[in-house]
Amino acid sequence: MKILLVRSGGTGDCILTLPIVQHLKNKMPESELAVLGNTAMLEVGAIAGLFAQRYSLDSGDYHTLFSQAPSDTVRNFLKGYDLILFFTAASQLIRENIANSCDLSNCHFLDPRPPSGFSGHITQYFFSILNDSSVAGSNDYSVAGALPPMPAPLIQWGNAHSRQILIHPGSGSTDKNWPLEKFIELARQLNRRVEFIMGPAEIERGMLNSIKATGFTVHSGLTMPELTTLLTGASLYIGNDSGITHLSAWLGLPTVALFGMSSSELWRPLGNDVRVIAAKDGAIDSISIQQVLDVALKAM
Repeated sequence: MKILLVRSGGTGDCILTLPIVQHLKNKMPESELAVLGNTAMLEVGAIAGLFAQRYSLDSGDYHTLFSQAPSDTVRNFLKGYDLILFFTAASQLIRENIANSCDLSNCHFLDPRPPSGFSGHITQYFFSILNDSSVAGSNDYSVAGALPPMPAPLIQWGNAHSRQILIHPGSGSTDKNWPLEKFIELARQLNRRVEFIMGPAEIERGMLNSIKATGFTVHSGLTMPELTTLLTGASLYIGNDSGITHLSAWLGLPTVALFGMSSSELWRPLGNDVRVIAAKDGAIDSISIQQVLDVALKAM
């Protein structure tokens, strides 16, 4: 059986979907599994060895899948699969377009957006809707059950004192960001070799020059393989609720994640060595430098 999993979304969302990919592989080992999704998700999955066949929504005509008129190339692509799991928030129009492109009986639409009031981790919700679809469901990962196991860490940690601490002070939303000046002061007080990671959003917001002015080393413009290599060589990672934070946790790096307005219960990074600091009032500014310093020192 040929199976296609379609997943779109941000880097963090896609990383949190990887346990679904792993579960499908374990549940149906004889099936041929392909994934059509976010480029970052595909690269991370490739590094972890979760799947071999992968297609990026950012390349070719695949983006037309979510338009009013999917291209003939995309229609033929979909028809090549026996089972398609659309793990994305598809509107009625998109569902109709997809229905015209493939056998609807072979398509399952799994909306990854949890309902208002949902209590639990987002991955538990993902498995609950997979169960409801009757496709390779798993009662072990129901909403009331335990979180799915993550792959073993890719790194065998050595002497942490000889490696740098990495800080990523950004995220996809400024509302989720701990103040930059607090990150810089934290870096000074850690009394270790601290280096910063900058993504396009942080550079656009002017963070790059602010940090360079302090003398700290800054890594910017990294590809996913380069970012993964950097993370696997560090002793500790500190950051906001962001895709890089989820990547760090998933790789097995000791990770300190700061949460403000977003729910740490719902979006906590998955990993074997994750510490979450959640603002009690939802205002991330209220988290003190001392709080983060204490947790970071214990994590090292």
